[in-house]
Amino acid sequence: MKKIVVSIIVIVFAILVINFFNSPKQSFQNIDPKEAYELIQTKDIIIIDVRTPGEYNSGHIENSINIDYYNSSFKNELSKLDKNKTYIIYCRSGNRSGKSLEIMRDLGFNNVYNITGGILKWKSYNLPLK
Repeated sequence: MKKIVVSIIVIVFAILVINFFNSPKQSFQNIDPKEAYELIQTKDIIIIDVRTPGEYNSGHIENSINIDYYNSSFKNELSKLDKNKTYIIYCRSGNRSGKSLEIMRDLGFNNVYNITGGILKWKSYNLPLK
């Protein structure tokens, strides 16, 4: 009987370890503009601007794509993206992008970074815009 209990414990432990190492690692975090800029320079990252098209056209981070948080198709547009890629999201001040971070987590994305302070803080660091 004791051998059976020990065997069951070993099997359960092995299953937990295997699942831990085989499950995708998720990262959802807030980063400041300088960290975001460094990541953009060194990694293959998709940048998403969740502001309105008018805000986007007034100046945006180079190579960012605009998906308007206020558009009724916002979640649908996000759900079309590759959930295994790495994303940086931003808005004007960090409010909409912070909410977007949670939406992307709920949709099953694995790696999403939110620029705290949004484009306003990005500008305060004199980082480049297009």
